[in-house]
Amino acid sequence: MDFKKIFRDWNVLEHDFEYMLLDESEFRKVKLRNYTLSWSNVQIKISGEDGETISLPYEIGADILYELSDTI
Repeated sequence: MDFKKIFRDWNVLEHDFEYMLLDESEFRKVKLRNYTLSWSNVQIKISGEDGETISLPYEIGADILYELSDTI
């Protein structure tokens, strides 16, 4: 997969979570977690059911990876 192209197609800008992943050394910190590409170095903050802020790693799941894959 060509993530440079994907991020370009997504028009990733400085305020986007993915922006940090344009740096190859940060992108390489990826881990596979439950069939999902996961970057713990890129944290997303969301509100939990109780209203508290939760930090989660940035992830791209298998379903999105399939959609983004080049097929022959």
